[in-house]
Amino acid sequence: NKRVLIDHIHKKKAERMRAKQLSDQAEAMRQRKRDARIRREKRLEDRQKDLLAKVNSASTATKTVPSQPASAAPAPTKVVVESKPKETPKVVTPVVETPIETDAPKETKPSKASSKIAPPPKIPSAKAPAPVPKIPAPGTKTKKGKH
Repeated sequence: NKRVLIDHIHKKKAERMRAKQLSDQAEAMRQRKRDARIRREKRLEDRQKDLLAKVNSASTATKTVPSQPASAAPAPTKVVVESKPKETPKVVTPVVETPIETDAPKETKPSKASSKIAPPPKIPSAKAPAPVPKIPAPGTKTKKGKH
């Protein structure tokens, strides 16, 4: 049938276009992520270089103090304070706290943020088991309801 054949061709063509569009979007997203990672690494390297330069300049400034005779009065020193640019964020180092152990055991509840971890299995409570069903002995008659 000609109509079925044309519909089939149009569907295949639309499917190919959709697949191409999705792959292009995925590649564009990967490229953006790559570029962002490179920019972030460069920013971190620049921060580290700036911090090392400041530390090195501060340490060389303290080492290059001229020695004076003990009898001479110390000359007043001029303190130069460098202004920090507003765009330079501070590098924060994480502080690791040591946990204090206690005699009582702690109960930890799983956080809702980690959804990839399976919840712990449910343990049945200490209930008595169900009674065994009564099975009539062979040869005994059972009561039947009125009909």
